[in-house]
Amino acid sequence: MKRFWILKGLKFAFFAIAFILLGGYIIMHLWNWLIPAVFTGNIGFAQALGILVLMRILVGGFHRGHRGCGGHLGGPQHWKARMEQRMTNMSPEEREAFKQQMKSRWGKHCGGWNEQPTPAKEN
Repeated sequence: MKRFWILKGLKFAFFAIAFILLGGYIIMHLWNWLIPAVFTGNIGFAQALGILVLMRILVGGFHRGHRGCGGHLGGPQHWKARMEQRMTNMSPEEREAFKQQMKSRWGKHCGGWNEQPTPAKEN
């Protein structure tokens, strides 16, 4: 069993190092190809695409979809619906204790809690 974890760790280390080396190689060559063209003012369509790719790598990354509230897919609407569903499942005492806990933790930023949550929609 221990050998399995050692092999798995070595495999992970190999792929991590390969990913870093390949990424560095790609960025180095994009940089060396683009920067002379950018500073001479002679860039074509291919260089413009190269700049876009280089900037996405260096600054933005390549994310799939939009990540909303807290870095999770779904955004604020998803979290609002989840919170309303949780509130409907709580007893009035639990709901009041939860609201007090949120107010003590977040203060004035924790507003908008409905006294009576809206019922969950059934599909």
